[in-house]
Amino acid sequence: MKKFNELRPKEVLALAMEIERNNAARLESLSELYQDIRVEVAAFFSKLQKEELEHLGTLQKFWQERFGDEAPPVVEEMEVAEVIEAVEVEDGEHVLFDDFTLQEAIEAVHRAEVQAENFYRTAATSTHEIALKTLFGKLAELELRDLSTVAERRENERIKDE
Repeated sequence: MKKFNELRPKEVLALAMEIERNNAARLESLSELYQDIRVEVAAFFSKLQKEELEHLGTLQKFWQERFGDEAPPVVEEMEVAEVIEAVEVEDGEHVLFDDFTLQEAIEAVHRAEVQAENFYRTAATSTHEIALKTLFGKLAELELRDLSTVAERRENERIKDE
């Protein structure tokens, strides 16, 4: 397992793309799971998924402008210590019928947003390249905005449960 500070700038950028791609897939799964149960919750997860895909697009555009058709190195989130704690939602029956509640799903998304914002802040401070520093700083701000959206939804669901 690598430490974050051991990654080269290309690897950090590739890791950022991997994280956004994976988070978008996880949010899509959550949206699909709630589609027939609570449409407004499915729409909430879908909106977040679209934002993750926009972040991914921003990163891919930067890669293309900087490195052209060169393939990014393969860096998976699980290969890097303390990057992102992600909820896996492949087993929909577990999510819907066991002990993984909507509140817990929103909490997991909230944690992922906090960690994504921290990831981008760390990435911004760890590079000396101005363009990368700017990109990661912008993405940290976008994650902070998403975090606010998730926190608001978390509070609204908490109020509904009371």
